[in-house]
Amino acid sequence: MVEKVKVAGERSVVYALFVPSMASLRELLRGLKDAGVKATVLSVSELSGEDMTERQREVLKLAYKMGYFDPDRKITLTELAERIGVKAPTLEEILRRALRKAVKYYLDRTEALQYSIFKVQPKAFRYRLND
Repeated sequence: MVEKVKVAGERSVVYALFVPSMASLRELLRGLKDAGVKATVLSVSELSGEDMTERQREVLKLAYKMGYFDPDRKITLTELAERIGVKAPTLEEILRRALRKAVKYYLDRTEALQYSIFKVQPKAFRYRLND
């Protein structure tokens, strides 16, 4: 998923990306190379979720995949709670705690990285990166 884009001079663009794995990043880089796009990885940080419990990660991931965070919410909190077998207030608490940890991690990381994750030449504008 493309998180941020910044023009860095006349001949390059810097992308901040979230990718599910290093294998996904390698696949993306291969695809760009095959398309003739020169790409340089400036830095890589792992979102480990060290403070997030496995349950929080699972619930957060399911909520995201089911469309709970979409602007036109595809599933309600109650529906999601029923799907995973908990009461809505319990799910709300799990999501609130997981989101707090994810947002804190994200804010800490983005301040440190200062938009310098991924740099490509302007030709990349012709290609759409899907999340």
